[in-house]
Amino acid sequence: MDDGRTGPLSLEAASTVFGVRTTFLYSTSQTYLPGTIVTSRTSETSLQLYGRGEGSVDWDGASGAIEWTNFPALRPDGVFTPNVTGVIRIGSASILYRMAGLSLEPDDSGVRRFVGSVQWWTDAPEYRWLAKRLGVEEGSIDPSDGSLTSRVYDVTPI
Repeated sequence: MDDGRTGPLSLEAASTVFGVRTTFLYSTSQTYLPGTIVTSRTSETSLQLYGRGEGSVDWDGASGAIEWTNFPALRPDGVFTPNVTGVIRIGSASILYRMAGLSLEPDDSGVRRFVGSVQWWTDAPEYRWLAKRLGVEEGSIDPSDGSLTSRVYDVTPI
């Protein structure tokens, strides 16, 4: 299938499940910026938050930077609903993105696992193919220090 990419594919992993192919795109290492988290109680059992963060991206061997804002809600069942918008910069390319998903209750160590869908927008020719794709991001966040790591996959119908 011609997916509009330029050059050979050298991505780390690909798998096929339920009529779609998931292909690893990039990994991130990020952190919330100190002093940027603001909370507002929306009811006795719900909370709305705002925060900003930044970090690094490793995309098929190319290093870049990521910055974002998150406007998640904390539901009464203890699940956060991330609502992230941001930009990834790799070389001269800027890629806008949005991620929406779920961040489950913390495990015994306090770490939360999250998963979400990702969309991208860019004018950079080498990444323009992303505008026609849907991604999945999975990772973990440590609320004790605001650090998070994630892996992002392209999801393609087959």
